[in-house]
Amino acid sequence: MATLMRLAKPNHEPEGIPAAFQLPYGKLLLTGFTAISDDELKEAKQSGSPGLIDRLRLAGFHPGNDPRRRSLV
Repeated sequence: MATLMRLAKPNHEPEGIPAAFQLPYGKLLLTGFTAISDDELKEAKQSGSPGLIDRLRLAGFHPGNDPRRRSLV
């Protein structure tokens, strides 16, 4: 059921943590991923991912991922 889709734009901070930080051996960049259904993927491609992320957040499915949840679409 779950598809992993990178929904955050480059340089967009993941929720609650910085998008990047410096370590002794170099810079660490973080990227956010969200588990979505095939139907949610279609909706995100048509309408854009920000609206889908807002719906997932309101339903309690973002920023955490539950690959067994029911699709919102």
